[in-house]
Amino acid sequence: MTKQELHEAIREIIADVAEIEKEKIQDETHFIEELDIDSMLALEMLARLEKEFDIKIEEEKLAEFINLKKVYNVVDELIEERKTEKVC
Repeated sequence: MTKQELHEAIREIIADVAEIEKEKIQDETHFIEELDIDSMLALEMLARLEKEFDIKIEEEKLAEFINLKKVYNVVDELIEERKTEKVC
């Protein structure tokens, strides 16, 4: 999966969880202030991301999930760490 494909996959998950059109989610769109994503939706998003990308996201990371760019950075970092662990 390319970085762009990962970015779009994350956008689609967020749109599905929030029940909004994915075009409304830009890199800097604030989840709480602009999309009304509450803590329950954030937990659902976390669970979907973990399942989709076979990663474990610590609940403390939820505080960083304020926009698409931040979520992408966390998920991408965890995927890269997982790749490194499998190589070792």
